[in-house]
Amino acid sequence: MSELALLEWTIVGPVSARGTAAVKRQKKRQEEARRAQHLERVRETTRRYRDRYRETYQDLLAQGLDRFLPQEFAQVEQQLDELDRLLVHDPLAARDLSLQLAPTISRLPARARQARRENEEERRRQEERLAQLRAEATSELGRFLEQAIAQITDPVEQDLVLEQLQALRHEFAGRSVLPEELPAIQREITEKIRHLRAQAARRAQEWREAKARQMEDEARRKLLDLYTAELAKQPNQLQAQQKRERLENLYKLAQSQGLSLEEFQACVLAETESTESAPYGEEARRQAVRAIVESLNRSGFIVDQPRRIPETDEVLIRAKKPAGAEASFSIRLNGTMIYKFDHYEGMKCRDDIDKVLALLEQVYGIQLSDARLLWQNPDRLSKSARPLDWNQRRESHG
Repeated sequence: MSELALLEWTIVGPVSARGTAAVKRQKKRQEEARRAQHLERVRETTRRYRDRYRETYQDLLAQGLDRFLPQEFAQVEQQLDELDRLLVHDPLAARDLSLQLAPTISRLPARARQARRENEEERRRQEERLAQLRAEATSELGRFLEQAIAQITDPVEQDLVLEQLQALRHEFAGRSVLPEELPAIQREITEKIRHLRAQAARRAQEWREAKARQMEDEARRKLLDLYTAELAKQPNQLQAQQKRERLENLYKLAQSQGLSLEEFQACVLAETESTESAPYGEEARRQAVRAIVESLNRSGFIVDQPRRIPETDEVLIRAKKPAGAEASFSIRLNGTMIYKFDHYEGMKCRDDIDKVLALLEQVYGIQLSDARLLWQNPDRLSKSARPLDWNQRRESHG
C-alpha cells in the first residue's frame, strides 16, 4: 500500500486543568461558529471548482469524445453527480471528491483526443491493409508474407516500421520461386519479421513513454490553471500574484523532477491553502521538523538530513527502511504538511503511517487536523519494485 496526503499542523501546549464551565461553553460556541464559517467557505470554493469541471466535461461531450473513452466518461459523470449531492449535505466530503476529480478532469482532454486519433489511425490502417491484402495475395509466397506481417498488430508498431514492411513486400511479394525453394524463403521472411517486431516493440515503447510524459505535463498545466483561476477570487491581488509566481515555479520544478500529477497537486494545495489558527513561523516549523525526524527514527526509519528547498520555501525530510520502504514529509510555513509513504508490500504502509502520526500528536504535541487523502495504491507489492536511487535529486515527495 502507498499513500499521499495533505494535512494541517499546529503546535499545542499543555492543557490547563483549571477551566471554568463558562469558558468551556464560550470556547465551544466559538469553535462551532468557526466550523460553520469554514464549512461554508469549503462549500463555495468547491462549487466553483465543480462548475469548471462541468464546463470542461460538457465541452468534451460536445466534441463527441466520450465515445472513444465511454467507461471513463461514465465514471466522471457519476462523480460529478455525487459531487453535486455532497455539496448540499457534506461539503468536506465534496471537497475530498473534488480533489480526486481535479487530476482526472485535467487528464481527460488529452487522453480522449489521443484515443480518437488512435481509433481513426487504426481504422485507416485496417482499410489500407485490406486493400493491400487483396492486391498482393496472388501467390503462396505473397500470402505467407502477409500472414507474417499481420502478426504486427499494434498500430503504433506498424507505423514505426512501415517503410521496412513496404521494402519487405517489394523484395518478396512478386518473386517467382520453385516449390523446393519456398521453405527456405519462408524461413528468411520469418527471421526478418522477427527482427522487425523486436525493433518496432522497442521503438513503440519509447514513443508511448514520451507521449505519456507529454500528456502528463499537459495535465499538470490544466491542473495548475484550475487552481490559479481560484486566486482571482482573493481580495488581496498582490498576494495572489505572488502565489501565481510560486505556483509557476512549482510547475517548472515538477517538470524537471517528473512529479506525478497527484504529487504536483499536493504541492499546489500546500501553496494555495493556509490555516488561519496556526501559529506560523520558522520556530514553529523547526519544532515540527524535529518532531517528525524523531518520530521517524523511533518508527525504524533511517532519516536523511532535512533540507530546505529555496524555490518553494519548504523543508523536505526523507527516510527509508532497509527493506526499501520510503517516507517523505514536506513542511511549509503556512501550517501545511505533505507526507508520502511508498514502496510497501500490502497494508504495511498503514501501520507505519499510524505509528508516526500517533507519535507526532501524543509525544511531541503536533496537532494534526483537516487531513485529506490525495492518492492511495493499496494493491502495490514492493517485491518487484526497485527502491528509488537516493542519490538522485528529487526534492519533493520521493
